[in-house]
Amino acid sequence: MLTFKRLRTLCIVVSLLTGTKAAPVHAPLPSVAPSLQWSKTNDVGIVHPSGGPTSVQLTYGRSPDPVATKPNQTLTCSQSTPDYFLLSVELVSLVLLLLVLLRYAKTVISTKVYRSEVYLEISNGETYIDIFLISLAFCPSEYDLTLPSWIRGLTLQTRSFAPDDLILDWQYFSIRERPTSAYIGFPKVIKLGLLQCRRMRRLVRRPYTVNIKIIHGGRAFYVARAFGSEPVANPTAPPEVVREEFDQVD
Repeated sequence: MLTFKRLRTLCIVVSLLTGTKAAPVHAPLPSVAPSLQWSKTNDVGIVHPSGGPTSVQLTYGRSPDPVATKPNQTLTCSQSTPDYFLLSVELVSLVLLLLVLLRYAKTVISTKVYRSEVYLEISNGETYIDIFLISLAFCPSEYDLTLPSWIRGLTLQTRSFAPDDLILDWQYFSIRERPTSAYIGFPKVIKLGLLQCRRMRRLVRRPYTVNIKIIHGGRAFYVARAFGSEPVANPTAPPEVVREEFDQVD
């Protein structure tokens, strides 16, 4: 049975529900520029007591940017990253350089192992100097060396502003290649380097001796003492052909 108290309570509840309006709520969304503001009129899923529909509204509005309103203020963002292209180019260049150096070293070593070089060694007892004459493509055992019996003169032609020349006047000095029977002559005028010029000028001030040696595989073979500062006792002796000394050299 509906009593007066229940009727009064029901009227109060109805009046509260019908007279209450949801106040709009404004809150900025985080990390959005310009900021978004939203307002809610009613909650979704709640049925209004009067039977009316409920709705949710989002309101977009521009708010003043506090960063942009400050004068003489800029925002910069920089990120340093390694240049992988330049790094790869440097690595490739380094590898190619190492390959070229290894190839060159291998060529030089192999050439020195199989190549023979003929030198003129001049000594006065205190110091000596090696003067390069010619280079041979094969082992010394492939050549017949004809030594000179004596030298008519060893002249050092000095110059003031140019390297000196060493003039050799020798006889019967040649090499015959066995496979082709071709003769290889020796130069009679040798251009000296700057350091060789200084040493040679000091060396010829005293009596000296001259030796002929062949370097093969890092070893030196003295083939003969050809001459000295004075002619040998028998300058008209026939030339000596050296063969047996090189037969055991590989």
